[in-house]
Amino acid sequence: MPEIRAQIELFPHIVGTTADGLLLGEYRAVLGLGQTSFSARFEAPIGKGHQPGDTVRVGVQFLVPTAAIPKFPVGTRFTVWEEGRDIGVGEVIECLAHA
Repeated sequence: MPEIRAQIELFPHIVGTTADGLLLGEYRAVLGLGQTSFSARFEAPIGKGHQPGDTVRVGVQFLVPTAAIPKFPVGTRFTVWEEGRDIGVGEVIECLAHA
């Protein structure tokens, strides 16, 4: 069950993101806040995958929620990291759980 809802903007190809974008189903990434990072997973919304350059709203579940939830109040901006590089930026739009 997700702990937050976030809006994520995937960087376009020219920034060097993954060519595949977000495919349907579960997706794992690292969310960064400055020098701190948190492992998370979310699902691409039903209907289609999302390509670089798209903006998508997702429910996010943290692998260690007690450490992450206090750091992600509504309005928090973060980076989305995959395979050694930032692939997008996000913002918390709703908190669904409290630590």
